[in-house]
Amino acid sequence: MHPAQLPLLGSPTPLQSIETSKLGVGSESRLWIKRDDLTGTALSGNKLRKMAYVLSDAKACKADVLITCGDLQSNHCRATAILARQLGFEVHLVLHGRKPQVSQGNLMLEHLAGAAISYCNWRDYRALRDSGFAELVSHYARENKKAYVIPTGASNEIGLWGYVSAYTEILGQCEEKGFKPDLLVCATGSGGTHAGLVVGGALAEQGVPVLGIAVCDNEAYFRQRYSEDVTAFNQRYGYEVQGSSSNFLINDTFIGEGYGKASPDVWQVICRLAQAEGIFLDPVYTGKAFSGLLKLLEEDAITAKNIVFIHTGGLFGLLAQSEQYARYVNLRAQASS
Repeated sequence: MHPAQLPLLGSPTPLQSIETSKLGVGSESRLWIKRDDLTGTALSGNKLRKMAYVLSDAKACKADVLITCGDLQSNHCRATAILARQLGFEVHLVLHGRKPQVSQGNLMLEHLAGAAISYCNWRDYRALRDSGFAELVSHYARENKKAYVIPTGASNEIGLWGYVSAYTEILGQCEEKGFKPDLLVCATGSGGTHAGLVVGGALAEQGVPVLGIAVCDNEAYFRQRYSEDVTAFNQRYGYEVQGSSSNFLINDTFIGEGYGKASPDVWQVICRLAQAEGIFLDPVYTGKAFSGLLKLLEEDAITAKNIVFIHTGGLFGLLAQSEQYARYVNLRAQASS
């Protein structure tokens, strides 16, 4: 069974070759970037693929209001706010953190889109999330509006289809360019992109190993999360994908000080790629994952010949970290003086 999807993506995103020598990495591996930062809808990245399926289900359920959650600079929440307006939904976002005096990046776009936003501390955020936002759902029900709850990152058995489908797209593009990928690499935060690629390989019966470089949480968490998502996927769609897979690889050694906190090494890689190729990574997800990939290549910990890195977007989150970037520039200036 294959669920319906909304035609949000348009055409396949580019697959671009990158010279590792330009990035200061001496490696015999050939590196490619799947430009899912260019999926459209205000550069909504990997979220657009997932939401094509999730919002199709929301329409089928005749929802009036979308409820979802995330960090203050959640790419997923921003994408949800924009897509809601394009498709005729109301939207309510629950964000973890204090309401800032000035809205920047993703948060600014959410305000521009007219999203209803609730801010809360971590304890209250977890309680709301774990209850399935029951209070909010009841609130809208009293207004005769049906709420549809979307999990963090749209990472559930429905959202998995976004990268189940993307897997086929990626392999087709690789074949057109005359090679077969030996390794796919992505940032792993809510886990849906990573899990979808592995499930896509399982369904295609030609699975390529997928390395998820964690930006939060540890390997055990993501393996458990993958097993749960696959179980729900099998139950809903009638497949028999294994809840554990040799193609599901996790590296949790590049998280650094924690989620959303980028080290000077990560900022250096962000600058390198921007100056070498005009491609912009973000410090929360793709910058941390791509920096980790380059380190693994430098250390010869990865020997795969053809590597495809999935660029999942995050430009607006990058723009919201101008102060952190300025600190990095100052540190670099001090080190060179």
